[in-house]
Amino acid sequence: MEDKEILDRIERTEKILKNGVGNDIIAYLAVLDMLRDDYENVKDIKKAKITSKKIIKLIENEKNIEDKEKTNIFARNSYDTLARNGDFEAFMIAMEWNRPIQQQFYLPRRRVLREHNFIQSIQDLLDRKIKMLVLEAPPGIGKSVMGEFAFAYQYIMHPNTKSLMGGNANMLVTGFYQDVLDFLTSPEYRFKEIFPDFPDIVATAEYKMIYTERKKREPNMMFVSIEVGATGIIHVDGMLYVDDLIKTAEQANNPEQCKKIRYVYK
Repeated sequence: MEDKEILDRIERTEKILKNGVGNDIIAYLAVLDMLRDDYENVKDIKKAKITSKKIIKLIENEKNIEDKEKTNIFARNSYDTLARNGDFEAFMIAMEWNRPIQQQFYLPRRRVLREHNFIQSIQDLLDRKIKMLVLEAPPGIGKSVMGEFAFAYQYIMHPNTKSLMGGNANMLVTGFYQDVLDFLTSPEYRFKEIFPDFPDIVATAEYKMIYTERKKREPNMMFVSIEVGATGIIHVDGMLYVDDLIKTAEQANNPEQCKKIRYVYK
């Protein structure tokens, strides 16, 4: 459909909303959902995001809506729009939409992660408002998986950049590689539904590398342990993510050891 046709429809739809659509909340949400889609198609991202958030808020606040199937679709569409346009929290929710709630990572932890400002801090990092972010929290809170989501999302938003994810041991970074690859390829997640036009990726399990479309000399994402190193293999211009670089308490209490580890990733 030509942009002019969509713009004409947007104008008509906005008039409908201005005149009111009665008390039928489902009809109102359906009109908003159409408007959200049209705004995104003509790349009026600001209005697309505002409308998406309005739909989500309405659905969350209206507890007596009977047609849960339709509202579920409207909410999912809105999270997809937000995810495609830079919203990290929406990305995690949209990706896990089809997973049983007990298997989801984010929603069961949302209150705690929001409360400690982790989500906004990662959003600020992805938006380049800050250059470095250090997260410190007790084990089990979800730092590593949240970091994997952020690492994957940075790549999705900037598929031509080169990023590196590192840790203290090869087994650890192998897990990182597999988790991020699952985000991008497993039917358990909705990556291809949210980003249908994203280029096909090429993954190399032996070296834990992921490339956008065809294999080039430098990967777009590389996962490497401090035991192996990545000198000369990748020049990071996307995200450098490091997790659990220190193996032991003895290392942590040895300034020289800490300095050597830091210089590996500098």
